[in-house]
Amino acid sequence: MKKLSIWLLSTLAMLIVLTSCEINEEFDRCPELAFTFHKLDAMHLEKVNDTISNDSLAGYYKFTADFPNIEETAYEWFVNDSLVDSELILDDRDNMYVGFFEPGIYTICIFSETPECPEGTSYCKTLRVGVSNSACPQLMFVTRTDTLSSGKVDYKFIADFEGIEEISYGWFINGDLVEDSAPGEDNYLRWNFEKPGVYEVCIKTETPECPEGTSYCEAVRVGESNTDCPEISFEIEQEGNSFGYKFYPAAFEGIDDPNTTLEWYANDQFLGKSDEYPHNNPFYTQLAQGQFLICLVVKTENCPEGKEWCKLLQVGDVIISCPELSFEIEQQGDSNAYMFFPGNFEGVEDFTSDWFVNEEYVGSSIGQQDPLSYQFEAGRHEVCLLFETPECPEGIKKCIVIEISDPAQE
Repeated sequence: MKKLSIWLLSTLAMLIVLTSCEINEEFDRCPELAFTFHKLDAMHLEKVNDTISNDSLAGYYKFTADFPNIEETAYEWFVNDSLVDSELILDDRDNMYVGFFEPGIYTICIFSETPECPEGTSYCKTLRVGVSNSACPQLMFVTRTDTLSSGKVDYKFIADFEGIEEISYGWFINGDLVEDSAPGEDNYLRWNFEKPGVYEVCIKTETPECPEGTSYCEAVRVGESNTDCPEISFEIEQEGNSFGYKFYPAAFEGIDDPNTTLEWYANDQFLGKSDEYPHNNPFYTQLAQGQFLICLVVKTENCPEGKEWCKLLQVGDVIISCPELSFEIEQQGDSNAYMFFPGNFEGVEDFTSDWFVNEEYVGSSIGQQDPLSYQFEAGRHEVCLLFETPECPEGIKKCIVIEISDPAQE
């Protein structure tokens, strides 16, 4: 009798397992629904902002379904559990729904029930119109530009917001995803815009506390690449034994033009402009003891984006001790764009690495996670890293020669 009871229990358990597997198989056969949406202009129904969490007031929103086997799947649109549209297989359908929404919070869903998925499945998102979600992270980024020797402007967008070390987010340009960033990865996007124009640069994220998502965007106006920037440099003169210094800009074409501006910086801090004419009069400033990267930014009518030239200045006595430099050059795909990565040497995370190509300054970076991007022309080039610290005031340099082939001749 005991053996019979054990056999009956075993059979019952087997039936439960088989039934459970059949249920799981049914769920596995359900379509994987998904959709995206963005706000439309109320007059022309044109896309103006590809964001999910939109804090503007009432307006039209367009919802577009996109999932595997969509043309073979019938489904329905719901707003707050109310049916608003159906997409039947035999219909001449567009796989989208457009609706006008007053300020408020809405749950938007698509639902599908098929012979393989008789219990049905749904996919939902939250739309907030004129209502913000305090649990969403306050995204932010800053924009930096470097004018290369070719006159082309290199853009760097640096994300900086609370909780960045725990949040994954994406970079978008004019609504297109161009790069993902996860915790522990680089927090910046380097981008070369191929054509002049106005571009919308955004970072977007969704979190468990902010399922509807949030974004931060800036408009970037890109002008024509300018090869008419002047060749600039300057000399530094100390006043006696004081901490006062004069910066003498070298003469260049247009230096006396009233529309030309000369801006001076020390470790990225603005010092002032050379307002006196002619502009080649010295600029005077006082500095504390330490090391400073002194930079001159010149803007002219023919070079509105500006041209930068920098020089390291050590104020006060130091003990000379220079690190052993190393760096790597990494090609970006099949293009002539390369990234310069400084090695893991002493002080690399604390001081500026200055980069030169064929003895011409092309930009600076700080740390191993902040490489410099440079676009080469075909030919032989010498790439040099100059590194200066308070213990190495004269600086130390390391150079590598690189051959860049012409893709047209390959």
